[in-house]
Amino acid sequence: ATDTGTLGYLRVWCHVTGALAVYKDFMVLPANVYDSLVAGSDLLQTDETQLLGTAISTPATAGLHDVNVRQISTDATAADNCELMFDGTGYAGGTAKLNVNVAAQDNIDFGALQKASITAAVPTAAVVADAVWDEVVTGHDGAGKAGAQLWTDIDAIAVDVAGLDGAAMRGTDSAALASVCTEGRLSELDAITAGKMAYVADVIAVDVAGLDGAAMRGTDSAALASVCTEGRLAELDAANLPTTTDSILTDTGTTLDGRIPAALVGGRMDSNASAIAGVSAAATNLAASAGVIYIGSVTGAASATTLIDSALTQAVADFWKGRIVIFTSGTLKYQATDITAFDPATDKLTFTALTAAPGAGDTYVIV
Repeated sequence: ATDTGTLGYLRVWCHVTGALAVYKDFMVLPANVYDSLVAGSDLLQTDETQLLGTAISTPATAGLHDVNVRQISTDATAADNCELMFDGTGYAGGTAKLNVNVAAQDNIDFGALQKASITAAVPTAAVVADAVWDEVVTGHDGAGKAGAQLWTDIDAIAVDVAGLDGAAMRGTDSAALASVCTEGRLSELDAITAGKMAYVADVIAVDVAGLDGAAMRGTDSAALASVCTEGRLAELDAANLPTTTDSILTDTGTTLDGRIPAALVGGRMDSNASAIAGVSAAATNLAASAGVIYIGSVTGAASATTLIDSALTQAVADFWKGRIVIFTSGTLKYQATDITAFDPATDKLTFTALTAAPGAGDTYVIV
C-alpha cells in the first residue's frame, strides 16, 4: 500500500466492506518530468548522450559543445588551412602566411602583405607629419596632381613677395604691393595735410574736447547744437514739462477722486446698476426676482426625493411647496425639481424624484 515511489504504471484498489471494489490507475513520473510537464515549475531535462549512435565526449566546459570542424563547404583541406591560420602555428606567429591574390594598386603590393605589417605599432601623429613633410617631390609633381599645383603656387608667391623688408614694405620696391600700400596711400593717414585721415581724427578730437560740464549742454560744441541745445534743454525746466505734469495731477485729483468709491468691496469696486440696456425697469425687476432666490446646501440625510438643510428655519409647514430646486454643485448639478412638501420640525424638503440622491455639502438654489 506504500509502494508509490516506483516509476511507471500504478493501479490503486479500494475495497470497502459491503461495497464493490473500485480502482484508479496512475502514472508515477520522475520529479523533473512532473515539475516541467504538469506543474510548470521546472525545465524538462534533456541531456545529450549520443550523436548518431556514438557517445558524446564530455565537454571541456560544462554547458558548451566541443566542436571539431572536419570540413568547410565539404572541403577538408579548407578546414585544415583554417586551423593552420589560427592555432598558433601559422597566422599567430608561425611560418605560414595568409596570401591574398590581389593585383598591385598604386605601388602597394597587397599580395606581399605580411603579419608584421599588420601588427606593427600604430604610428604617432608626429611620425605621420614627419613622413609627409619629408616626402620627396618626385612622384607628386605630375601634371594635374595636387602636389604639382602646390609647388607652383608656392613658387609664384615667393617671387611675388621677394624683398619684403625695409622700404619694400612701404610699397616702393614691390609691384605686387604697389596698388595696396603705396607712399601715396600712406600719406592719406598724414596728420598735417587737411582732408587726410589723421587730420580729420584730430579735428574730431578738438571738436568734442571738454565734453563735460557746460559742454554737454551744447554751448561749446557745434556738433551737438542741433541735438541738445540750451533752448531744447529749457523745454524740460520747471516752466514747461513739470507745469504740464502738475496740471494733469490737479485735474485728476479734482475729478477722478470723486468718481472712485470711498471703499472697495473684497478688493473690487462696488457698482450699482441702475439700468439694463438703458431700461431702468429691467434693473428693478432683476433685483426683485434675484432678491427672493434662496441659496442653501445639504447638511443632513438626503435621498432622491428629500434633503435636510439646517438653515431652513421657517416655522410654517409646506412653506417652500411649489417652488423649484436647482442644484449648483455635485453630481446633480444643473438638475431641477419641484418641491412638494416642507417639514419645519426637521428642516426637510420633499420633492419630485431626482436621478440620484444629493451628496453632503451639495449646494442648490430655490427659485
